[in-house]
Amino acid sequence: MNQNRFHLTGTPDAGTYTINGTSYTASQVGTFSGNATFGGVAPYVGLGWGDPMDGGRLTLMMNAGAIYEGAANVSLAATGAAASPQLASSLQQARQSLDSRISGYQWWPVMGIGLMYRF
Repeated sequence: MNQNRFHLTGTPDAGTYTINGTSYTASQVGTFSGNATFGGVAPYVGLGWGDPMDGGRLTLMMNAGAIYEGAANVSLAATGAAASPQLASSLQQARQSLDSRISGYQWWPVMGIGLMYRF
């Protein structure tokens, strides 16, 4: 089961903000939010050593591998985009740019070490 996700929310209070090369004031942007979600299943491939059911009082376990999450589903939004088609377009272009930059990150390394003591 893959429940990895990212969520961000920001409320600018003053100044100007550049989104996809265009500057907007804090009041034009409003509240900004972004989400990245992944598929519900993430296969894992790895090698491990150690058996918690076998051995003496102290058992060491290790594994290393990779998990495949696939491409992220990214969304960007701003409350001010409803009133500004230019801001909505900038957000869409920024989302597409972000998608292309992170599309290569679909496999993630996984390492684990465990120490078990039986009493």
